Amino acid sequence: AHRPTWRPVQGRQPAAAPPGVARGGKAPELQENRHPGIVSRMVTRISNRLGQTPPRRPEDTLNRILKEVFVEPSRVKGLLGSPEDRLDVAMDGTAVRSGASRYGKKTCSCHKQGIYRCTCPRVYSDQEADWGWDSYREEYYFGHSLFVFAAAGTTHNLALYLRMASSRRHDSVISTYALWELRSLYAYLRFRYLLGDSAFDAYALYQHALALDFKPIIDLNKTNSGNRQYTGPLN
Repeated sequence: AHRPTWRPVQGRQPAAAPPGVARGGKAPELQENRHPGIVSRMVTRISNRLGQTPPRRPEDTLNRILKEVFVEPSRVKGLLGSPEDRLDVAMDGTAVRSGASRYGKKTCSCHKQGIYRCTCPRVYSDQEADWGWDSYREEYYFGHSLFVFAAAGTTHNLALYLRMASSRRHDSVISTYALWELRSLYAYLRFRYLLGDSAFDAYALYQHALALDFKPIIDLNKTNSGNRQYTGPLN
């Protein structure tokens, strides 16, 4: 089995535990995570590159295997709808907890000398893991975020695309590049609806989806109630 490569990370401190949050409450947004207008800026950046090939990522090989081995055979067999139908897609992110310790492993002898809280370099088996908020379980977790697009028009909710990201990154931010990559990967397919929860309720993201030939159906964020113009099912 593959063993993680352990190497020292100079100057890195153990990841601090995040602040607590009441059950059912919202996670307090960390100061370093605040980037007002980031979705709009990213959509503008991508819009200037539409028609080009997205930058290569480690997940590209996995997504090509997913496409050729699972998605295409399923589509040919009609499991994703008839050939003349447009494909509906759902998007969401999920928490992936790391099995690595957030404290790292000490390489010094301070403990033997009676020094229990030192700042010496440590080794980390999962250097990219960080704290994120799991909105489903309403708790913080240490690990990564997995973003997924899945077929949503039939009973076969087959995954179409996978992307790993930092646990600190918001789903709406991940979706901007992910949507571009999905459209490039399946350039020959016709899409219809793009389904998402209230995490994707950003005006720039609606524009981005429409530019890529998707019709977004996204749950409205309750914090955006002042911008609603309709009542009933369209509010």
